[in-house]
Amino acid sequence: MAAFDDDDAPVPPEIACADQIFDLSFHPGGEYLACGLIDGAVELWKYGLDANEKVFSSNPHQGSCRGLQFNSDGSVLYSISSDGCLRGIDGVGKETFKIENAHPSSINKMSILDTNLLSTGDDNGIVNIWDVRQSGQTPIMSWNVHTDFISGFAYNNDRNTLLSTSGDATLAAYDMKKGSSINNKGELSGYERSDDQEAELNCCVIIKNG
Repeated sequence: MAAFDDDDAPVPPEIACADQIFDLSFHPGGEYLACGLIDGAVELWKYGLDANEKVFSSNPHQGSCRGLQFNSDGSVLYSISSDGCLRGIDGVGKETFKIENAHPSSINKMSILDTNLLSTGDDNGIVNIWDVRQSGQTPIMSWNVHTDFISGFAYNNDRNTLLSTSGDATLAAYDMKKGSSINNKGELSGYERSDDQEAELNCCVIIKNG
């Protein structure tokens, strides 16, 4: 039977995964929930008010699955891991996209920016931008402006600007139009970084109409 909360509104029963859950993502079409586990497994569940059903369990990673996210139409589920890999699977758990060594260290955060682009950030502060239409293993943009783990992303589509927060207590903004180019002084350009905020920044979100 369906469980009930304090307001007597029906809610689905609890979902019990095989190991500790690191992250989760709801399918944009509803009724499906993907869970990334600490042992590297990815589980897809169909949930309902009366019962839950495990659709599949996949093991795409050798390390913990630290993040996962469905694309806009739900056809691909992308996942990141402490093994440094970026992978994509379809609705039956079949691999459709793979970057074996997307980062030299553990990947901590991921964000889908639009239909074709996604960002990843690792424990050493590196931010990479990937075009899923390309089969190569090289990011189309890359910045190394933080000195600690990437904790969060936010994307302003109208301004074509990506934001990242980090354990080094700073916020960075990247100009996606300029990209990660090198200026005439031999310096990495296309970004701005805030002053030290004196405490870890753990997430960010864009508000007030951008």
